[in-house]
Parts: sequence; structure tokens; C-alpha cells
Amino acid sequence: MDPLVISLGGSLVSTPQGIDVAYLKNFKRVIEEQLKTGRRIYIVIGGGAICRTYNEALKRLDITAQEDLDWMGIYATRVNTKLLQVIFASSAAPTLITTKNDLALVEGYQVALSGGWQPGSSSDGAAVEMARALQAGTIVNLTNIDYVYSDDPKHNLGALPIKDLSWTDYLKIIPAKREPGGNYPFDPVASRLAQKAGISVAIMNGANLENFEHYLNGKEWKGTMIGATSSGSATCPALNGRIAQLVE
Repeated sequence: MDPLVISLGGSLVSTPQGIDVAYLKNFKRVIEEQLKTGRRIYIVIGGGAICRTYNEALKRLDITAQEDLDWMGIYATRVNTKLLQVIFASSAAPTLITTKNDLALVEGYQVALSGGWQPGSSSDGAAVEMARALQAGTIVNLTNIDYVYSDDPKHNLGALPIKDLSWTDYLKIIPAKREPGGNYPFDPVASRLAQKAGISVAIMNGANLENFEHYLNGKEWKGTMIGATSSGSATCPALNGRIAQLVE
């Protein structure tokens, strides 16, 4: 059975109101059901509110160098990673993955945990590097949106949800440059790495764990699959520079 690589959005765990304990209890339950099948699960977690709190503090202190902000974010992800490691107890590898070389140290454990790896990319980038090393063809990205949209639905009521998307078309509708702490369904640097490696990403709202379970169990699920098409943008024609395919 292929390993399951999950990019868990930090905002699902670390919120402005604090750690979402109820969510973590339910997330643990879902993962433990998968462990019963013998599947190996690799979870890469983002920084969430902890990351943004520290990065905003650095900016108020006139520290704006991208590498400094990135390292602050990386250590924020590792706080969240340690939290999950403790939650999963004996099922989790005692080593937190900080580079692909650490993958050899977590063999024999069903759950392995990681945060960000290096400046210049987010935890999404670490998930891609991990998937490539493990030869996993798909990453599940649990985030705070139901779909990738043709535009930001918070600012454009006409934004359209998209079900299937090529990497080429996805990269057209997100910023070309990644900013530390920026909000993207899947960050630009990680997206280009995934495109090059032939890795697809299933994006879904991680707060809807029932939907996540549908995906895991091969049932119909709600979200966007990026990079699984075999013919470029054939399933996602562009209209006036925007993706215009409605979800069925």
C-alpha cells in the first residue's frame, strides 16, 4: 500500500483563538482508522496562527528579510509538529523529519511527522520533497477552503470553484512569487516542484473530516485535484485569462 502524505494546514490546528483541541481529537480518530489497514502516514503541518503571530512581531521590529521570516515560520511549524507527535504517542516516530535524510530514521513507524524544512518554501514544499522521496504520487492537502477557485471568492463573488486542474493552469491563477506567511491553496514554489516531479495534489477543506474520510475510502469527495490530468489544460479551458470550469 502506498504511503499517505498529508499536508495539514496549520490554521486547522493553531487558530487565533488557540489550539483547536476538538479538531485534533477528531483528526486523530480518522488517522487511527487508517492505521488499522497497516498504511504508513506522513503528516507535514504548517504554522497557522503561531507562525503569523511571530512573523507579524518581527515585521513590527523592522525585521523583514525573507530568510529570517521563513526560519521563524519553520520553527513555528515544528512546535505544531511536536504537538502531533505527542498526540499520536507510540504510533509516531520519535524523530521529527527536518530533511529527507531523516526519512531513514522513521522507518518502522506508522506515523511520521514533519514541519517546514528550509527557507524559500513552505511546509507544502516539504510535503512535495517527502512525497518524491517516498515515490508517493499524490499529496492530500487539508486546508481551509473547499475548492481552488478561479479567483479569491472573498473579494470576487463571481469566482468559480474548480474540480480538476492541471499544474499549468493552477500556476496561472496564483501569484508567481511566494511570500513568507502567504495564503495559497498550495504554494507556488511547492507547486512547481510537484509539477516537475509528476505529483498530484488533492485539495480539500480539512475541517470537513467526513469528506476527508470519503477520499481515503475511495468514495466521492468534495475538493480540487491538481495535476492528475494527462493532457495539460484540456479539462480546464481558460476563459479570458481565468479558469472557467464549474464543478459538477
